Amino acid sequence: MKIGLWIEVYQTARVIYDRKTKKIIKVIPMRRKILEREAHSFVENFFRILRTMLTSLDEEVVATDGGSTSITDTQDLGSIRVTAVGGDDSYGIVVGSGTTPPTPGDYTLESKIPHGTGAGQLSYGETGVSAVSVKGNDIYLYIDRTFTNLSGADIDISETGLIGWNTSADHVLLARDVFSPPLTVADGAAITIRYTIKATT
Repeated sequence: MKIGLWIEVYQTARVIYDRKTKKIIKVIPMRRKILEREAHSFVENFFRILRTMLTSLDEEVVATDGGSTSITDTQDLGSIRVTAVGGDDSYGIVVGSGTTPPTPGDYTLESKIPHGTGAGQLSYGETGVSAVSVKGNDIYLYIDRTFTNLSGADIDISETGLIGWNTSADHVLLARDVFSPPLTVADGAAITIRYTIKATT
């Protein structure tokens, strides 16, 4: 069996936004694939959590604030989630402007782009996780999030990551990727980033 992680980026809408009233006037749907490639992004934290799942042994991981936190079989595994609500940029799929290549020890984005509609900000939608699907000998799980640029200027995205959260309020980076060249999100555009976990039997 081969297991891989893929990343796709789509432009999914053009948004007309009134900055005075801070209201969206019109959304023009579209779906144009911007990028598709194999990700090289699972970090050490992910494998430590996986080991806890397989052995019931505790593991120490590094939270996004740089502090060490313990993942235990009985308390944390059932509550680690990436399904962030819209507007919450602390977990789920997140984006940034950092350019340093990924390393196994990464625990946070280099320079996260925050949620919002001001200069240098992107509006974060919710992070969704699909049902498991089987197509022939391939098994898929999709993780998606849409980002809308209502800042008044183009914004470049050069890194993305997947952050998990648990009921102990710890945020743990699971994956990180860098785009080179960066992806430019035009003012008024919405893009969707999708992580695909794929296994082939």
